[in-house]
Amino acid sequence: MSLRGILVAGGLVLLVGCVGPGPGPAPEEGDRLARALERFTLDGKVAWRHPEDSGRATLSWSQDAERFRLVLSGPLGRGAAVLEGDDRTVTLRDGDGVRTAASAEALLGSALGLPIPVAAARYWVRGVAAPGPVEVTARDEAGRPAAIRQGDWDVAWPRRTAVDGLALPARIELERPPLRLVIVAGRWRPGEVAWETVPAGADA
Repeated sequence: MSLRGILVAGGLVLLVGCVGPGPGPAPEEGDRLARALERFTLDGKVAWRHPEDSGRATLSWSQDAERFRLVLSGPLGRGAAVLEGDDRTVTLRDGDGVRTAASAEALLGSALGLPIPVAAARYWVRGVAAPGPVEVTARDEAGRPAAIRQGDWDVAWPRRTAVDGLALPARIELERPPLRLVIVAGRWRPGEVAWETVPAGADA
């Protein structure tokens, strides 16, 4: 099954709120933002809504500086897709084969018509702004950013969780109309990466 097929199969369930609680307790005032966290694995769920289609998938995101691997597994065991690369080249492996591009944004744009800025999202997913101009549009009770606008994306962190002294997002919302994405963290593993091979199209 193609990556589009994997994600479209699930519909809007996650986006309407059936996503479950985030991991762990709420952060305390002394828990710091994860600005320096360049090595991590995030396991959770992702969903999107777009006028042309919508979808959901299980997500495992491993990041080690510029190198990353995203494993997307469809609901009810409907296969897997692997997006991996660095700042030079990116490869997508799924049921349709193997495709390569110079950037994840270009590859996702050509494969799905959804140019998601993975280079910036590696910062957003851990609850901080990417390098460059940013507008903070909301803060939480502890003064941490709860929503920002960066580039032409609105990014929100409505819930954070405490993990090893870090205030990491339990929920990440990304929006650039007409596209909206929601990532819900099930487990954060700061300092750990998982590079295990997942065969394209294998059952989740």
